[in-house]
Amino acid sequence: MGKGTFRARQAGLAVVMTAGAALAVAVPAAATASGAGTHEHAAVATAAIGGTWEGTYTCSQGLTGLDLKISRPGSGSALDATLSFYPVPKNPAVPSGVFTMTGTYNSAASITLQFSRWVRQPAGYTYVDLSGRLTGDKFHGTVTSGPGGTGCTTFATKKLHGSYTRKRVLGKWKGKYTGCNQGTTGLTLTIKARKSGNRISAIFKFYPLPSNPAPAKGSYLMSGYYFPGGIQLNQVRWIDNPGGYSMVNIVGGAPRHGRISGAVVGCTAFSVKRT
Repeated sequence: MGKGTFRARQAGLAVVMTAGAALAVAVPAAATASGAGTHEHAAVATAAIGGTWEGTYTCSQGLTGLDLKISRPGSGSALDATLSFYPVPKNPAVPSGVFTMTGTYNSAASITLQFSRWVRQPAGYTYVDLSGRLTGDKFHGTVTSGPGGTGCTTFATKKLHGSYTRKRVLGKWKGKYTGCNQGTTGLTLTIKARKSGNRISAIFKFYPLPSNPAPAKGSYLMSGYYFPGGIQLNQVRWIDNPGGYSMVNIVGGAPRHGRISGAVVGCTAFSVKRT
């Protein structure tokens, strides 16, 4: 989804490839010769493209996280998808959003997904379409911005195997963050599930470290989302305000080796380890 002129159409962030009819490709003769051939083609399509895909795409707002959940609603080559976009540590100011898509599996070299409806639309963002191909466990191609939008280029995702639920990030994480005015500061994040889906909440607790005893102690509530590719947590309200401090938002990558690292918006970086 883009912004500005992608604005994604603000162009916001949608990823609906305008590739539509122009990119449609006829189904191979072998697949249309009989009902059995059609079903076989559909089965191959389901096995190949169905599932969860995680990666990034680029529009005018810069590099953006991309989560695609793709399924086949019937016995043909039609596809349904849910596209989620979100900030990544290299570009943490991007908001997150969700919209549904419909599309067609023409062949491994011609897969189109087009915008259907918004589930959660951030202000100033609009949808985009995707047109791509399969290369092994990778689904990649072109991002086409919607009406009035420009600045989108490509997307690249990898198919996920196994469990990637939000349980991966729930619990207590301890470490530090840097780049704010007070210097390196201790950080404890306690992350909990919030309602259903991929929503999460957290308590951000900061405190002094032996190497830098100057920072005060404080804590505040955060709310955000989990994606297989990372987390987004935004400030909500103070729990313990020491005065003279401001709350921050954070964007983290996927947990790796029991650690989450990422960006502190307005400061620099954070890194925490599961305790």
